[in-house]
Amino acid sequence: MADDVLAVQDAFASDAGRVIGIGHSMGGASLVMAELSLPGRFSALVLVEPIIFGTPHARDASHPLVGLALRRREFFESRDAVRSAYGAKPPFDAWHPDALDGYIEGGFVNHDSGVRLACSPNAESEVFTAAGAHGAWERLGEVTVPVTILYGAETDTYPSGHAEALVDRFARAKATRVSGTGHFLPMEQPGVVVDAVNEMLDDALS
Repeated sequence: MADDVLAVQDAFASDAGRVIGIGHSMGGASLVMAELSLPGRFSALVLVEPIIFGTPHARDASHPLVGLALRRREFFESRDAVRSAYGAKPPFDAWHPDALDGYIEGGFVNHDSGVRLACSPNAESEVFTAAGAHGAWERLGEVTVPVTILYGAETDTYPSGHAEALVDRFARAKATRVSGTGHFLPMEQPGVVVDAVNEMLDDALS
């Protein structure tokens, strides 16, 4: 995932040192690993509940999200059918309408019988199996760029005190607790993430 981040940056950014990385969950962890791989590729990071934890660093096929991913319905008759199935259920019922639209548009691809998940249940389950094995936790102090961590006040992903523990491990970091949100904070209150990015931009330009 980190290699993919760097490849995309190579394709789109001519001045890598002036790029702010913005990532949620696995995306946040991938940005951190990319910065660890090639320090200085980012000028700052805005991370929303990045999936970075301490030991054990190992694959875990017993993680509850593995089974959940494998049980996901892969095929639907149409994107309207996806909206009907997802829109009224947690966590999607708390999402901003534009976020739900984006997920339905980008998270599904056309198929002969309608649409299917762009990421298959097997692929998603492998992501969850391997999610804790990257070992970035011990190396967070090597990230020297400014880091802002956002986390939901009602998150079921971060245990109490985890965001503060992350702050302590980074060289230059702060954490902001966002009320009324859970792990899917960017989809629930996207404006909060925009504000955090704008603050980073203001600091970079000042």
